[in-house]
Amino acid sequence: MIILKNQAAANVDYALYRTVGDRSTYSGPLKTDIYADTLVITSTAPKKSRTSNGNRRSSVNLLTSTSVAHPSDGGMIDLNRKLELVGSYPVGTTDEQFMEDISRLRSLSDSEFLAIFKTGKIEF
Repeated sequence: MIILKNQAAANVDYALYRTVGDRSTYSGPLKTDIYADTLVITSTAPKKSRTSNGNRRSSVNLLTSTSVAHPSDGGMIDLNRKLELVGSYPVGTTDEQFMEDISRLRSLSDSEFLAIFKTGKIEF
C-alpha cells in the first residue's frame, strides 16, 4: 500500500494490484474497469560498464481519468490524464544529492506547474 495526499491533505490509498518484473501497479480508490486511478512504479537496475557503475532508472506514473468536452459535439467524454516523474541516477549518488534535486523541483510554484503542463510554457 502506498498512501498519497490529495489537495485537501487527505489520504488517498493505492493498493498493490500486481508486480511484474521491474514494474508494480497500484489501484486507487476510484479505479474501475472504465475509470483510471492507477499509480505505476518502475525501477531498472544499473548496468555496469568498463567506465561506469551504471544508472538506476526509476519512474512514478500517476494515471487518472477526467471528463472533458468532446471537440465536435460538445458532449462529455472520459480521457486519461498522466503525470510522470522520471529519474536516472548514477550508482554512488548520495542521498543528499538526490534530496537536493527533489527540493529544487518542489520549489516550483503551483502556477509554474500549471503553466508548464497545461499551456506548454517553457520560458519564465
